[in-house]
Amino acid sequence: MALSRQAQIVRDFRDRIAQGELQAGERLPTTRALAAELGVGRSTIVRAYESLAREGWIEGEVGRGTHVRGVPSEPFSTLNWDAILASSASMPDREYGDLFQLISRPDCISLAGGLPATEFFPIELYQDIVAQVLRDNGSQILQWCPVDGYPPLRSLLAETIGSSTDNVLVTAGSTQGIHLVAQAMVNPGDLVLVEAPTYPGALKAFSQAGARVIGVPTSHVGIDLDVLEDLLNTTRPKFIYVVPTHQNPSGGTLPIDKRHRLLSLAAAHRIPIVEDDAYRSIWFDTEPPPTLYELDDHELVIYVSTFSKVLFPGLRVGWIAVPQPVVKRLGALRNLFDLFVNGPAQASLYAFHRKGLLDRHLRSVRPKYAERCRQMVADLQRFCPDLEYVVPRGGFFIWAQLPDGIDSRDLLRHAVSCGVSFLHGGLFQPDQGGEHSIRLTFAAQSEESIHAAVRRLRIAIDRCHAASPSTRSRDGHSMQFVV
Repeated sequence: MALSRQAQIVRDFRDRIAQGELQAGERLPTTRALAAELGVGRSTIVRAYESLAREGWIEGEVGRGTHVRGVPSEPFSTLNWDAILASSASMPDREYGDLFQLISRPDCISLAGGLPATEFFPIELYQDIVAQVLRDNGSQILQWCPVDGYPPLRSLLAETIGSSTDNVLVTAGSTQGIHLVAQAMVNPGDLVLVEAPTYPGALKAFSQAGARVIGVPTSHVGIDLDVLEDLLNTTRPKFIYVVPTHQNPSGGTLPIDKRHRLLSLAAAHRIPIVEDDAYRSIWFDTEPPPTLYELDDHELVIYVSTFSKVLFPGLRVGWIAVPQPVVKRLGALRNLFDLFVNGPAQASLYAFHRKGLLDRHLRSVRPKYAERCRQMVADLQRFCPDLEYVVPRGGFFIWAQLPDGIDSRDLLRHAVSCGVSFLHGGLFQPDQGGEHSIRLTFAAQSEESIHAAVRRLRIAIDRCHAASPSTRSRDGHSMQFVV
């Protein structure tokens, strides 16, 4: 970061005094003279002299001017911000920082981000809606918005999921909803059960709140309920976090019978369920089963969803539906951070949804995402027959298992050098693991880019094989299943 002019002047004087160029007792130019000499405002010199005086480098006396004192016996050093910051403040995740620099390189085709395709955005339709909303209600929606959300949008969302408006809280995306749940429910040391693998943002939210997170194995048919039952019989978790529909990252969907069993287990043990439902609307051939929230007869389920995967991530509008005893607590908690979600975004999304344009958009994009999924599967069959994966019936992701002996982090380094990126499996695990898994995203790339990306992935796999001569594929052909 470039230094300000004031900071540069302070640094230069320190250096000149420390090196003996300016001696103790030597008189310095007046602030007016030095400002004219350096071509800066006098106030800049005044503040620089004040800073140097506080640090003990110079001193000023009325009638005598400003003189050099010398090198301070205890030179000023920068603050130890690590000691000042609260212990609960998150440290930057070095791996995340390094990873996102790696996968964001402009010379790479990214199969990493869980983003919708920008070329599918219904921008013109949305522009018309925004213009109409501003014409009709601009003075109202540009004013303060209720902390729980824009009332018409809350009512519409409640209607779509079979809830009461009073139980719905609009959030800045689904991730904020997950963080609110974590902050409201988790005390340090509490146990939280999650699917393994699962959404990394949820893992970070729960860990930041102080939870002990345990993973329950998850496959293309959802969370392993036998393992979950054993854990519920021997532990007392605060809640169970699941992504039961087009799961991130596995792409799997929990069948209706397993949904009923999951709810029965939770009811028997009196354990809440947090249902993350971000990808439900992106289905390809068959609409998925009802949500856990819709099937819940005991007010066990906290439901979290978002518009970010079906419309525009940049609007940052999601929602959470919770039992009545919880909603006011969550509203009060989020009020500490951002008071309310963007009012014009909420109002325009309400109008877009109410006019049937969201359903129209979804009918348009579902077959397009399905085609991109088919393209990736076809290319994986052709170029990467040694990967194992499940063909999803919705969502954005393919979760692939690598050949024996190939580490996902090593493969990512080779892949970036070949011009393709993805997310390695370790990001999705609550503990150690995932070294033989990768998540590939087909949603945001064209069929041509997917084809090129998978060819580059093949080259990267071959380079990993070359680096480890003993590596060989499981059986020489891919294993694919349909969720």
